[in-house]
Amino acid sequence: MELEKIIQRCHARKDQTRHQRKTIVLPAGDTEYPYHFRVHYAHEQSAILYELEQSNISFIPIGRVPFDRAPADWDRSDALHDRIKDRQETRSWRPRQWFASWGIGIYTGETSGYEEAPWHDIEFTYQSILRAPNAVSACLEALIRAVVNPLVTLTKDGGLRFSCRVEEYLHPNTPETKQYIYERRPTQQDPKHREVYVEVKGDMDYSVWDARYEILMGSLLEPPVISSDVLFGVLGFFRSALHKPVFGRDVPSKASDIQEFEMEKRYKPLRVEDTEISVPDKM
Repeated sequence: MELEKIIQRCHARKDQTRHQRKTIVLPAGDTEYPYHFRVHYAHEQSAILYELEQSNISFIPIGRVPFDRAPADWDRSDALHDRIKDRQETRSWRPRQWFASWGIGIYTGETSGYEEAPWHDIEFTYQSILRAPNAVSACLEALIRAVVNPLVTLTKDGGLRFSCRVEEYLHPNTPETKQYIYERRPTQQDPKHREVYVEVKGDMDYSVWDARYEILMGSLLEPPVISSDVLFGVLGFFRSALHKPVFGRDVPSKASDIQEFEMEKRYKPLRVEDTEISVPDKM
């Protein structure tokens, strides 16, 4: 799919509503575990759970909106935190939880990794497409060219997700590192507000996959492998285009800064010249 059409699809998604689809229960003929479950992990795409297991993916059942997330005690439960260090499979969860599921969450990091290449999700938010569409296109094109089998997904909010396994690298899971590219956009209610443009999900994080999402390129069962040098080299182009503040140094906002931002009626796209990012041969 042409990149221009992908960006157009992002804008169109904001005016469209897709819905989750309930997991299908199938008889397995196995007395030990008598069910197969077919989950809808993207628009018009589904898989039997054992196919995810064979692809070395760690996953969790996700409920219907507003319960389309990991367990509520994700951050508070030490037991759950220890549990997800191990790969989660079909039998890691009770059958009734699969009966009630409307999609899956995939754990990023080592539990969905393969051959020392942990799973990572790089998400370009819809705000990034409004703010710097040319830079998003250049980054996405470079990432697609860098791998043999790119996996690109249109998110339910109109953003883009590039999923991959990164060789011998695991991105830390802290607010500062996860919000990899952002711009300070202060408001009266939150003078330290950030508009996040790129999130990198790595160590012990997760992403939702259900029928509200649309895979534009590639296969969930065969994610690409990329080196960290290539991945963050490409993201570095986007970061420089936005002139991100020095890492970890948020300065107090002036009242004039807040007023100027709040008077804006819409995002003002950056004028980024068409640029081709050099990448090595496909991995």
